[in-house]
Amino acid sequence: MRKNSFIKNGFLLTVINMIAQLIQLYLEIWYSKILGSQGIGLFQLMMSIYCLAMTLAMGGYSIAVTRLTSKNIELKGVKSARNAVKKTMLAALITSGFISVLLCTFAEYICLNRIKSSYMILPLQILALALPPMALSVCIDAYFITVGKIKTIGTITLFSRLVNVFFAYKFINMMSYSFTGKCTAITFSSLITEILSLLLSLIFFCFYDKTEKNPSHTPFKDVFSISMPICAGAALRSFLNMLQNMLIPWGFIKYGLSETEAMANYGIIKGMAIPVIVFPATLMSSFLALLIPEISKAYETGDKGKISRAVIKSSSVTIIFSVALTGIYIFYGEELGRAIYGDYSAGKYIKILAPLTTFMFLDDVVDSTLKGMNEQIYSLKINVIESAVRVILLFILLPHTAVTGYVFVIFFGNILNFVMSYCRLSQIADVYIDIKNWLIKPILIITFCGYISKIIIPFKTCGLGVLVFSIISVMAVYILLCIKTGCFKNTGVKN
Repeated sequence: MRKNSFIKNGFLLTVINMIAQLIQLYLEIWYSKILGSQGIGLFQLMMSIYCLAMTLAMGGYSIAVTRLTSKNIELKGVKSARNAVKKTMLAALITSGFISVLLCTFAEYICLNRIKSSYMILPLQILALALPPMALSVCIDAYFITVGKIKTIGTITLFSRLVNVFFAYKFINMMSYSFTGKCTAITFSSLITEILSLLLSLIFFCFYDKTEKNPSHTPFKDVFSISMPICAGAALRSFLNMLQNMLIPWGFIKYGLSETEAMANYGIIKGMAIPVIVFPATLMSSFLALLIPEISKAYETGDKGKISRAVIKSSSVTIIFSVALTGIYIFYGEELGRAIYGDYSAGKYIKILAPLTTFMFLDDVVDSTLKGMNEQIYSLKINVIESAVRVILLFILLPHTAVTGYVFVIFFGNILNFVMSYCRLSQIADVYIDIKNWLIKPILIITFCGYISKIIIPFKTCGLGVLVFSIISVMAVYILLCIKTGCFKNTGVKN
């Protein structure tokens, strides 16, 4: 993928994902309002179990598609790459179908004995049915991203979000008579969305370039050699993440909070504050989705210089961008919580968790690079170690510190993951971080911009429109000052 094409596709995918994630964030905010803080906490517990099932069902197949497609296109042609995708899809269908049956069968036991709630039995069974179409869609999406069909991905993504909104509104209005009804409506709309999205993806896939003759065939062992190690590590990490989510309400109750208070606090942090914190990652995830095949192609051809340039450029932009977000969340966190959820408590945690953005976003860049360089096993080891450390710390700290301990564990886990990942990357690629231009200067600039905006506008008395305008203005001034003060030096990005 040429440089201009990479930037063009990255920008296009960013715009598409931003629109899609705005719709998704709107849905999550709406869900939190209709379910309440306690209800969204319970829903998040169910989703942590479902995430483990998704990991087992999808089994690293997206990475397998990316790697095999990049390799086959470079060496054998498009049709050979399509055959590799078909083999991967067949493996994904078998795996996801098996996991779907298991989850449907044991949903009642899981909900009654692990979540301690009968409300989630039917919603979890409905979500189980969405696993096969979801696994197949992930394979096709990875293929389209790798071959640069960004408009196709955009069409599918926006279609799925709009369909989800339509059916969510329709079903919730029909089934809003109870908490179980609301959760069932939410999950059933997700199931319909996955099925319709898969149908659209298959239509695009079937009509895409099929001109090549005599394509080579990809054996299943090539698919599983990439996907199975990823699946094993990811499944272990998902299991540990599920265990974390189970431990959090347990620890709050051991500390002395009531079951209602424990679930409400968990819901505010996990279901309200964190989604706002990670939402801007959409801007970076678009380029990261393109970065993996870009790095993979450079790795296959042994172009170490290209790998280093791509990592340095991605890292620098990520750090400068995330520093700005950290400042935005610190200065406007409480106001964002009030404007989005009508709740200052959610805003308080947005403000507290703000410094996480730099570590989280930069770790995403490093992780994508490692996957592109065939270091996915090492990356998974790091993720598993981090999750295991979190479980141990939560078990020890939460009964004595409750929410304070939970926040500490979130910070410690993210920083630990980043440090281990970056150390590994620095061993196999020529990378560096310009502390002065990428970190210190941007921190000073966003601090200056934030304080000035706070002096000019009394945010506690202003509406959402003024708040959004102020944040956009601060970001614009921040970018301008970063350019003028040379923050983009040594990044490979032209001012």
